[in-house]
Amino acid sequence: MDTLYTGKIPKTYKYIYLKDNYIYLFNVPQIENDTLNCYKIDNKGQFLYCYDTFTSESLINFQEVNVTDKHYYRTDYPSILFCSLCIALVFIFILNCITSIYRRGGVLGGLL
Repeated sequence: MDTLYTGKIPKTYKYIYLKDNYIYLFNVPQIENDTLNCYKIDNKGQFLYCYDTFTSESLINFQEVNVTDKHYYRTDYPSILFCSLCIALVFIFILNCITSIYRRGGVLGGLL
């Protein structure tokens, strides 16, 4: 069973329905001729969600998935790590250039 990152959405919302490039999260396993409150998540690679209503005129069974708020389940987690690493390397390079005014080779002593 897949794990879905839901952020601050309550963990009781663990039943999904896919429609129109959105993931609808419900806290009940099915709907029939009713209107339910749900969370609507953008399924285009970004995590954007809103609280919405969903109306059904027939019986729809939802699929149950594991939900989590752990950040490493995000779909953009590798991009966040890569950008953080690049920013850290640029910061170290700039720091080394500035400190090379006071000491030959800078703080890193010529390692870069």
